[in-house]
Amino acid sequence: MNKVQFAEKAVNSSVVLPLIELLRGKISWVEQRVAVRSLGHLASHATTFEAIAEHEVEIIKLAMEISCNCIKTVYRRFVGVKDSKRVKYHSDLLTTGLGDSEIENRKAEEWASQLQCWSLYLLNCFACKGRSLNLICNKHFLKELCGMWGGLANCASPGGIGCIRTLCDFKAGRESLANSKEVMEILCNTSRSSDDWQYMAIDCLLLLLKDTDTRYIVIHTAASSLADLVELRSLKGKKKSWRSDNTGTLTGLP
Repeated sequence: MNKVQFAEKAVNSSVVLPLIELLRGKISWVEQRVAVRSLGHLASHATTFEAIAEHEVEIIKLAMEISCNCIKTVYRRFVGVKDSKRVKYHSDLLTTGLGDSEIENRKAEEWASQLQCWSLYLLNCFACKGRSLNLICNKHFLKELCGMWGGLANCASPGGIGCIRTLCDFKAGRESLANSKEVMEILCNTSRSSDDWQYMAIDCLLLLLKDTDTRYIVIHTAASSLADLVELRSLKGKKKSWRSDNTGTLTGLP
């Protein structure tokens, strides 16, 4: 469904409601992973977004809940379970029936990370359109967002920092972020790190400083971080400016 013609066909075949059922956890975390990925594809296309947006509030709340809890859920329901008590088809899917428990555990951890990253991607599809920011900017969720990273298995995903960057494009988002001690701490630390997403953290700080309503809330925290970077000319080959396109995809400016 990453191709628009297939996404449209899926929507016309009434897959949205069954996918939401799976997103609720009707079967297990394995099917939940498939559902969140599929809904993310549907939400990323302009022609199928509205079919997803009809269930906007529930999808956003579920995606937020999944992103916060999926790592613990996978550990509790699979990784932390004795081999003999694991659901067999889960083990078979993870290793195509050819792996031992060590491989199963490693793949389960990768899938848990994917589930988190794909949930954040689904949220970003709404956030980049300025939708339901009042839900996404929940103080507790923003705090949790600071600890969400793609990891080695999902190194192409900006994780929580990607969502934070998208929220910075909107007044309501900037105000919520500026008033979160945890968010400001992670932005300052990442901006001075060698992390792949350093440039996003710098962009966030600059946007918060440019906004006259958030400037004086963050200036003392952000200024010292940016001062350390004043002579920096490039960030791992990336431009300092970037944008979030209207599909929810995070892209660098040419």
